[in-house]
Amino acid sequence: MIKKITYVVLSILLCLCLQNVFSQNHHRYSDLEKAMLTPDSVRILDLTGSQLTEFPKELKEFQNLQQLSLSDNQIYEIPNWIGDLSKLKTLDLSYNSIKEIPRNFEQLKSLEFLFIEHNLLNEGFQILISLPSIKELSLSQNYISTINFSFVNKESCLKYLNLDLNNIEGWYGIDKLKYLSKLETLILSNNNLHNIPDEVGELKELKDLQISVNNLNKITDSICNLVQLKKISLHNNQLYSLPDNIGNLQELTYLGISNNNIRYIPESILNLTNLNQLLVSGNSIKSLPKNIGKLINLTILDASHNSLNKIPKSIKKLSITHLNLKSNYLKKIPKSISKLTSLTYLELSYNDIPVSKINKLKKLMPNCKIYGY
Repeated sequence: MIKKITYVVLSILLCLCLQNVFSQNHHRYSDLEKAMLTPDSVRILDLTGSQLTEFPKELKEFQNLQQLSLSDNQIYEIPNWIGDLSKLKTLDLSYNSIKEIPRNFEQLKSLEFLFIEHNLLNEGFQILISLPSIKELSLSQNYISTINFSFVNKESCLKYLNLDLNNIEGWYGIDKLKYLSKLETLILSNNNLHNIPDEVGELKELKDLQISVNNLNKITDSICNLVQLKKISLHNNQLYSLPDNIGNLQELTYLGISNNNIRYIPESILNLTNLNQLLVSGNSIKSLPKNIGKLINLTILDASHNSLNKIPKSIKKLSITHLNLKSNYLKKIPKSISKLTSLTYLELSYNDIPVSKINKLKKLMPNCKIYGY
């Protein structure tokens, strides 16, 4: 009896799933001519790579359209009537030649996901950031030079903002950053930024902050208020130091500060017991924290291309798998290295360690790939 009931329940669930899939496929189109036969039923329209040079005027007929992809075409202009697609939730215009955002774009009150990557945009950010329902906004690989937050909606839903690979030099309207209270990911890498405003510290839900390859020479202390942060990427800047209270970021699992001018690592970093990756290569660091063994979850440590002349003994307490000490001033291998039973990769090249010592270590650690000369 129980088997029969189970069979019936599973049959009903399967029918519901199939019905849902059929319903979605029934409203999904990738051919404009076929979609035009029943415009009111079209919910999803994918015209990716259709060699379009402009927005099809027929789109005005799709009043129930929710998802639209026009990526990978040669479209250079967004028409003013875009605002008529009031039910649109997802719009992908990536890989086109669009230069500006029309004012009527702000009528897309239901838009949640917007992708305009790899275009020619140099303005319009203030319109896009003001959309009331927007959750994900990706504008990477454009020509945006300034970001103005003056028009941020007070009840902003934005969770993801990607402005990678633009020409951004300045922040404006930063007093409104506090309204981005749900923002979790902020990507500003590969720009021309010289500073991070203190107001960034008000993004309390931020989990991922990426500002690599800019011209930063200082990190605001307010960044240490972002206690939800899990990832910070600050590679390839001109930083001379980290905030002393960086240890406040106890949720951090990734800290990337390679290729800067940093000379020391604050002791408070030892509070980051969730840290999984610590990448500090290409700096001027002379020593690692004496009690680095407190970073119990650390698995990857890259301290190559620095000025290290010794390694703390406490390193033996780590469960590290990858250790890169290439291009430093090490003259010997500490015995603690051989205690790293989880280690699978060790790079010791371009130090002053005798080859005989490296060969001996290889015999002691047969399961670890060791490089050194």
